[in-house]
Amino acid sequence: MEFLINLTKVAEELIKTTKINLKKDYVNVYAYVLTDRTYVGTVTDHVKAKLLKDIICEIYEVETYNIFSKSRKKELVFARHALAYFLRRNTRYSFAIIGKIMASPLKKRDHATMLNSVRVYKDLLDTDSYHKRRCLTIQTEFNKRLSDIDLTNTYASSCKDIVANFNKNKG
Repeated sequence: MEFLINLTKVAEELIKTTKINLKKDYVNVYAYVLTDRTYVGTVTDHVKAKLLKDIICEIYEVETYNIFSKSRKKELVFARHALAYFLRRNTRYSFAIIGKIMASPLKKRDHATMLNSVRVYKDLLDTDSYHKRRCLTIQTEFNKRLSDIDLTNTYASSCKDIVANFNKNKG
């Protein structure tokens, strides 16, 4: 029983010292196993895609389900272009995989569509300062959230080390 109490104390200290938004479901902290959230062990392309999708929805102020809709409203089109651009830039996904991610039951998007989308967004970045500022904001926020995940992975490994040392000293 003493082991469980000490592990809980370690978990509480980790939760207090990490600055993480607990409403997000892509944060990994070994000490958070007490909650009902879903966490990841490593930062994969899937996790990066989820991060980018969340960030772009916040920056462009659109709902997630609208990005994948058939709508051709200007703000949704720009958000789709940005998502395709950042998925290509920050993950190892091919244009075909990005097209499958961006597809919906109503609208098929293939590799050529995603290639064009990335090309259009690059042109927007070259010509429009508004989109360039948004691009910088998205990349900054993405890097910040990635470092938060890496920080929590560091805390997770230190928590595992503390528990392992405690078990070794106890036994």
